[in-house]
Amino acid sequence: MDFNEQTLSRVQAGIREAGHDWKAGHNSLFGTTADDAQLLAGSIHPDGKAELDRREVKAQMNLPQHNSQAPTAIDWRNHQGHNFLDAPRDQGKCRSCVAFGTAAAVSARARIAKQLPLDNPEAHRFSPLSPAQMFYCIAERTGFNCKKGWMIDDALKVMQFQGVVPESCFPYTSGDQPCKESADCRSKITKVKSFHSASTIAGMKEQLLSGGPIITSMSLYGDFQTYVSGVYVPTRGAKRLGGHCVAVVGFDDHKAYRANGRPQVGAWLCKNSWSEQWGEKGYFWIGYGHCGVDSEMWYTEGFAEIYLAPTT
Repeated sequence: MDFNEQTLSRVQAGIREAGHDWKAGHNSLFGTTADDAQLLAGSIHPDGKAELDRREVKAQMNLPQHNSQAPTAIDWRNHQGHNFLDAPRDQGKCRSCVAFGTAAAVSARARIAKQLPLDNPEAHRFSPLSPAQMFYCIAERTGFNCKKGWMIDDALKVMQFQGVVPESCFPYTSGDQPCKESADCRSKITKVKSFHSASTIAGMKEQLLSGGPIITSMSLYGDFQTYVSGVYVPTRGAKRLGGHCVAVVGFDDHKAYRANGRPQVGAWLCKNSWSEQWGEKGYFWIGYGHCGVDSEMWYTEGFAEIYLAPTT
């Protein structure tokens, strides 16, 4: 199903019929063909569709855990008056979301570890990590590419055992680019000490509060392409395209919205990789328990090294 006016009208009607209140409209994906839309779903799970099904069930089962602790919130775009998140990127026509989601979360954690928010005079010394190097130099060597996607565990192993160069060393262009690592850039790496997964809501929120953004995989439904604002909940009958990796950069236990005709509260704030012209300037909210988003999340712990450009 191409993303055109007719598609948009159907999604908007579906939102009204379901009693949701998120907004669908024109964004950077308007005009995307059905074939290209499939390239947005690049988070691979070993058991494929069955694993996505299990994640959705587990997320629903996790819902009561949100009510078992004192309500709280965090947004790393504005933490104690500082923004630790670089601008959202655009994966384009390529199943490279795992590289983007992982790089975004780890880049933010590096900024937090070094206390280099974007308003710091030294902020330029840290360049966000290169999803291009991760995907085109490493993932593709192991059989993954723009038409296949990648696995989060594999991306995190790259972060731990090999490290990643700054984006300034290898800017991204979608479409199975040749590896462009230079000898000079190979020494400019950022490497984490370890990575883990959290399967409890308390563990996910604690990591966001104490360490910074984390990583998740969610079921990607076709209506999500049309998202422009609000708290996303899929509409009935929306087609699942596959899995999609994003960085979770905050949550709000007080976030109010309507879904299925009833008042709801609580949502995750996520950074997407579909450009700043999509969604809420590249970000989106998703209701707790939906699309398998909070069945399990991944996080890194500590850094073996963080590359900072020399002071001038």
